[in-house]
Amino acid sequence: EISALEAAANPLDFAASDIDFVAVTRGAISDAVFARLQTMHDRLGRIDNRMALEVEEGHPIAHWQRLRTADGEPTCVSDVYLSLEVFPGFLEDDEPESLYQRFDEYGLHPNWGEDSVQASAATATEAEHLGLEPGAPVLRISRRAFAREVACEVSRTVYRSDRFTLWIPVLRAEHER
Repeated sequence: EISALEAAANPLDFAASDIDFVAVTRGAISDAVFARLQTMHDRLGRIDNRMALEVEEGHPIAHWQRLRTADGEPTCVSDVYLSLEVFPGFLEDDEPESLYQRFDEYGLHPNWGEDSVQASAATATEAEHLGLEPGAPVLRISRRAFAREVACEVSRTVYRSDRFTLWIPVLRAEHER
């Protein structure tokens, strides 16, 4: 048996994550080329997504896929999965500009998460979306985000390694200062 974190870290054919958790210059980033929002049921709902979202088989899961750009150039391909029982009506609404702003509308703003980062090679599909040669180096970030104890997002993102810098703030716990 694998843990939910290990399940969330397994990359898909093309991986994903929403970069709102990471500090970026918002003015330079936009969604482009494609953005798809669909409902996934058992035939598409991978067991690792269900485990990471802590939901049972048959539970409806939304899949949001985006190509993100910076200054008009592809930066990453994101696949985001969320529970439609936690976020009812998510698919009926217009596509959100910010996933985390939409979470706020449901009263569930992620306040902690788990990320897994892996250096890898772009698949043919990823390379096509990102304007790379197949096998070019990419960075995969798999995330599970929580609002308190509710697993609200599982995401996998594939970033172009030549257009992305991972920034990780380090802070000593308050009680250790």
